[in-house]
Amino acid sequence: MTATSPIVIQAVADRSEGAAIAAGAGLLETVLRETAACQTSVTCRLFRSVDDIDPAEPPNILITSLLAEAERFDEPWPQAESRLRARYARLSEQPCGQIYVCTVFRHVPGDAHESARRIRIRRLNHLAAELSHETGAFVIDLDRAFADVGASTLGADYRLGGDLALKFAAAHIALTLVKTGVDEQVAFDAQEAAQTELMRRIAMSTGSTRPMAVGPATQPHKVGRHTQSVERVAMSDKQAAVYVRQALTGQIPVRDAVVRVARAVSRRGLGYSARMILVGLRQAIRRPARPGH
Repeated sequence: MTATSPIVIQAVADRSEGAAIAAGAGLLETVLRETAACQTSVTCRLFRSVDDIDPAEPPNILITSLLAEAERFDEPWPQAESRLRARYARLSEQPCGQIYVCTVFRHVPGDAHESARRIRIRRLNHLAAELSHETGAFVIDLDRAFADVGASTLGADYRLGGDLALKFAAAHIALTLVKTGVDEQVAFDAQEAAQTELMRRIAMSTGSTRPMAVGPATQPHKVGRHTQSVERVAMSDKQAAVYVRQALTGQIPVRDAVVRVARAVSRRGLGYSARMILVGLRQAIRRPARPGH
């Protein structure tokens, strides 16, 4: 087996989604070892709050959940939106690795809070896309993945309960990470092999013959009297942009950024990478450098 540097994941999530993230981390390690002969260690630690994370021990990957926010629909949306934007702005300035944000599955049970909860979830998912653009966080689009298969097939609602839902969410998390977040630890051919195996497992688990896609998509959501177009952005669509932004804000040496961007160009094409580099420059210019840089 080829030895590689460890992948350290930290996650801020409630119990149900935290279980899926932990299972996804374990599945990622298993599939990398089985398909790519990578002796890769993947560890995952769960936290209830971002304030509980030790800044002295930053992870490679930080996964954050919006699921708990679906239960706070009594908080006025402008207040909640402002609080979440401030939280992710702070996270993006800290050395906590690449940040992911999970969307929330839109299927909710029919109870007294059904309408309010559904509106809150749609707004949260729209905000996830905006946070991705504004801070460089990347989206794990559980809503899109679950909606593609269906709530009845998975036997789940927004809380991701049930064994099948947990396994499906774990596989989607692992697939998103291997497609987008492990360039520094895992060779590209190993990533490709792992992706193929994870997509096969997802198809088998749901009885589907159609591979599940992970990538950008646009879907309209009606919120109140307004229709919002929600762009879901996968991490791979912005990799070169992130490297540029990290270099310009002092998070990584410029020389390292040049090497990483060159890899992105060779793997994903010059045209794509050039567009993403421009995105990274624009984000870095809009955002002031951290103190000391």
